[in-house]
Amino acid sequence: MAAPTTVAAPVTTAVGALTTAPVDSGGGGDTAPVTSLAAAGAAFDIEIAGFAFGPADAVVPVGTTVTWTNSDGFDHTIVAANDAFPASPNLGDGATYSFTFTEPGTYPYICGIHPQMRGTIVVEG
Repeated sequence: MAAPTTVAAPVTTAVGALTTAPVDSGGGGDTAPVTSLAAAGAAFDIEIAGFAFGPADAVVPVGTTVTWTNSDGFDHTIVAANDAFPASPNLGDGATYSFTFTEPGTYPYICGIHPQMRGTIVVEG
């Protein structure tokens, strides 16, 4: 897998068709919107605000660079389940962390400081 890249400024989402659809969040029948990006090799932004990832769940094609931006005023980290991708450093307010997903799969992650914060990236081939 590619090494993580920390960038100084948020990455703008590339041109692509964004769609949302309900998906079972695993919480006993609850559904949450999943955001999907149709353009391969694109960038996808996730904002950290209100002690939540937005969107929490995303579907992206292989080759997409996902960038998390902390807009919360509190430090956060990105930690993948089973170390599926490298953990971020502590992200202060305004800091970003990026990772390019090169393999299809489902990548659940949490904030290592606030484990109640959860998200999932589904990478489609």
